Amino acid sequence: MSGAFSASVKWLEGDLPDPLERMTFGDITINVAGQVATSLVDVFSNTTRSGFRAPAVDLAAWLVENWWRLRWEPENTSLDWYLSHVLTGIGGGTAWPNLAFKSDGVHVLVEARRNVPGEIYPVRYLNDIDMPIDAGAFEAGADGFIERVLGRLSALNAPARDLSAAWSELGRERREPDLSALRRLEALLGFDPEGAPESLIAALNGTAREAGIDAVEEMAAAEKAETQKRLKDVLEHVRGSGHSLRLHKAEILSASQGGSDARRDLPWKRAETAAATARQMWGIEEGLVDNGVLSDRFDLDAAVLEGPLNGSPLAAGLRKNDGDEINIVLRAKVPTGRRFELMRTVADHLAAGTDDRLLPVTRAATDRQKFQRAFAQEFLMPYRDVCGRFCLVPGQRADIDDNDIEDIAHDYMVSPLMVKTVLVNNGHLPRETLVAA
Repeated sequence: MSGAFSASVKWLEGDLPDPLERMTFGDITINVAGQVATSLVDVFSNTTRSGFRAPAVDLAAWLVENWWRLRWEPENTSLDWYLSHVLTGIGGGTAWPNLAFKSDGVHVLVEARRNVPGEIYPVRYLNDIDMPIDAGAFEAGADGFIERVLGRLSALNAPARDLSAAWSELGRERREPDLSALRRLEALLGFDPEGAPESLIAALNGTAREAGIDAVEEMAAAEKAETQKRLKDVLEHVRGSGHSLRLHKAEILSASQGGSDARRDLPWKRAETAAATARQMWGIEEGLVDNGVLSDRFDLDAAVLEGPLNGSPLAAGLRKNDGDEINIVLRAKVPTGRRFELMRTVADHLAAGTDDRLLPVTRAATDRQKFQRAFAQEFLMPYRDVCGRFCLVPGQRADIDDNDIEDIAHDYMVSPLMVKTVLVNNGHLPRETLVAA
């Protein structure tokens, strides 16, 4: 995964009525890990070029205004998320590319989409791109573009007081640790800077003393304005849970994930290594890990994997004082889902920081939740086992039908959806398979 991200601009003569837009009108090209995300055909002139024409000040102002949310807020389906993460939300009469920035906290997925066939548009964008880049590379590329626009306005003696002041304030927020933490939490909750209710922030900071600030942020990414209510509910359930597990050799497994450099790897890559190491350390051979094995390895009452439901809003763990014993609650109705939630909780204990007591299993698309899902998938159904069973070549389509998927799911005690997800992510089935599912 290359880390490069850049937005460059070639200045052009503009005839726009707004002086700042006229002075910063140009041909803007966005490159992501060596790929041009903004290649297009100009419909009127029938020419191809690498960039789109727009007032660069509009893009710079959008980046400054939405910087905290672009940097930290994972994808959701709200209109507000769209307006702050997708360039077409800028509007203003420009034919902006359908380019989205989807953060998981560690990486930013840059997603470009070509025009819909038959859509009437002055330009036709050509590339479909899904490229995760290091969040630091995104910051550097966005910062460089903003600085260039401000430099252009300064050279032309243009009064850019609003943009300059906003950029200066953003720099102060990023430099001050307490203010930076506040802005990050606001963004995860789906609010613009200073937009979150003070009472909500105060309540979450109070809960963080028990749950851990990173755990609170994970909940914020999933639950938004309902975070404090959900936190209180899940903490009540997991405190009073009659079920616990103990992770043997957890400290060794946690250390085996490497330092900060390794943690910048994509979550599925880290999870694949961690799951293989865990199986080896816990003496689990290839094939099915049945409930009896899980019960034995984790000192767990196997009955928890069958039910009953407990009313908790989500699955979670709560670390006890000795470190390796964890109270757990599971939410899924079916045994396959409960097995998956159990292993996500195990994964979170291995990966989460020591300051967190709460180990939440959420639907958010954060790096931490992605690691949980990938670890659970690989631990319960190793990809190499599936490859061997069907003689699969990574990245190549395979002739696997629904009956095959049901057989694999039955043999590994996992859901058919999990099997499809693994096959799609490794290129053996089209992504439309998951949409249909």
